[in-house]
Amino acid sequence: MRFSMPVRSLSSRVLKWPDAATVESAVRAWAEVRARGRNDVLRIGYFGSYARGNWGVGSDVDLLILIAASNLPFQVRATGWDATRLPVPADVLVYTIDEWNRLEGNSAFYDTVMREAIWLYPDEPRISVGQVSRRRAAEAGHWIVGWSIRNVGSDPLTIDAAWLPHGQFRGDRTELRSPPTLESGQATELELPVQWDEPVGSIVENAFLILTIRWHEEPWRILTRITVHVDDDGTPDARTQNMTVQQIGFSRPRPIE
Repeated sequence: MRFSMPVRSLSSRVLKWPDAATVESAVRAWAEVRARGRNDVLRIGYFGSYARGNWGVGSDVDLLILIAASNLPFQVRATGWDATRLPVPADVLVYTIDEWNRLEGNSAFYDTVMREAIWLYPDEPRISVGQVSRRRAAEAGHWIVGWSIRNVGSDPLTIDAAWLPHGQFRGDRTELRSPPTLESGQATELELPVQWDEPVGSIVENAFLILTIRWHEEPWRILTRITVHVDDDGTPDARTQNMTVQQIGFSRPRPIE
């Protein structure tokens, strides 16, 4: 796929510089093509101004590639990753996973990348979440809330644990005794205990349902942000707002659209 470099409009003096969505789409497609047929590519992502959201005219995209091993010196590895067809200039860094892991705790650069990075390869697990039931438990102020979890991605995933950390809509971590594996399109229902005792008319914002899952045999964390409304009879009505997904040990959470 060919991507056009920034151009100046014929009717304007303003230079049209590619926005973050354009660059991410291009880098994602580039990563898929470049990794195809290779079994040594572990992760491809980007960091810097396009990941932070403060890009501007003249910004380049900083690419990070983690590979299993290499006999090439670090300084020449990037020559094997032609990024000249991306819509903006690219700075390509290629580390072996051992080299990258050795930077942890010893490098401000490592800390910055792990805080900023958006990983595009391989793809990410994707789910949908919705409340489907609620009933009072025996103890006052306690409820059993049911959730529908559907795998909307293309590959299977396994749900290992779930919890709700918000102080006003709280449920301790539950390790699933028989973790369900969901093929693409399949759904399961989880019933989780929740502490909830808010007055009628209240709205609790920024509550979360957190899941830990396994996808491609690697651990991931998915955070579903919810707003909880109190119905007229005091029951909780949790409404999904958005989600973030994070491969545990790799990156900050990033939104799922």
